[in-house]
Amino acid sequence: MKVWIDCSFALKNKTGVGAYILSIIEALKESGIIPNLIFCRIFENIPYKAIPYFIWLNTVFYIKTLIEKPDVIFFPAFFMPFFKRKNTKYITVIHDLAPYNPKFVNSYISFIYKLAINIAIRKADTIITISEAVRQELITKFSIPEEKIKLTSNCVGEHFLNENQINGPDILQKYGLTDKKYVFSAATFNKRKNMYSLIEAFSLISAKYPDIKLVLAGAKGNDEKLNHIDNENVIFTGYVKDEELPILYKHSLIYVFPSLYEGFGIPILEAQATETPIIASNIPVFREVAANGAVFCIPTSKNIAKKIELLIADTKLRQSLIEAGKQNLSRFSSDILAKQIKEILDI
Repeated sequence: MKVWIDCSFALKNKTGVGAYILSIIEALKESGIIPNLIFCRIFENIPYKAIPYFIWLNTVFYIKTLIEKPDVIFFPAFFMPFFKRKNTKYITVIHDLAPYNPKFVNSYISFIYKLAINIAIRKADTIITISEAVRQELITKFSIPEEKIKLTSNCVGEHFLNENQINGPDILQKYGLTDKKYVFSAATFNKRKNMYSLIEAFSLISAKYPDIKLVLAGAKGNDEKLNHIDNENVIFTGYVKDEELPILYKHSLIYVFPSLYEGFGIPILEAQATETPIIASNIPVFREVAANGAVFCIPTSKNIAKKIELLIADTKLRQSLIEAGKQNLSRFSSDILAKQIKEILDI
């Protein structure tokens, strides 16, 4: 079987869609299939990448499919061509429907992503989601037949499961941190990640816990507001290397995930894999993913602050969340994903 995976947008690091692609690749290899990874190079270093990428999909890529005749093509970032080769199975992965909420994306991004999602829904032979929450959103919003949408597992990257990690104390020293003396969160600073509510929550209790820091991993972008946060215990790490990230999880006291909307929530599994207690927004997908391995709250600053204080004070609760998280991880593994991919491909 000749299988292609379009990796044009998604293999820059081992998080998000990139992590999911790596899991699919491993699942296929376990089935004896070495996929051909396809990249669009024409839009490197230019703005508005989606437009030239879509042109490439419907010209260069389409012609390539006619010549080389793949049996299956995966589109893990949901963008897929309008023109299809007959006798090739087109599979797209729709991770979330955030573009349909104007609070979370600007009008240009919303237009492009809605167009791409609508093409994917019309043209894909099979749609994959990685959560039941998004699967139900798709069925409800677009009246898609249930049998067309397949649910697959997700799983943490190997670097979170590898016990031979790089030296933890060195990483803590690099960022000026002390073991179990910081609250951690890893995310970009867009609206749906709700990081400002976390920062405000920490500011409400920071004076009471002067030895506890808030550590935020991820690119700050061009947000000037972040440069005016007057709290020396709030630390912005910037981009963190893949091999360093598990260390920052493992040595944190609490992981906080305050998002307003997500399609899955891989940091939940990453925190559970590193035995870190979790505070998560009370949204359906987080309850689906975390099960009993998290404390849930309405993601306002006051509610987040209350839950942080609760977990700081309650050692037994933190330990019970860690144990529940370890049990929950058994639902999400590369073996389960491999089995699901085999079923979708009928191999």
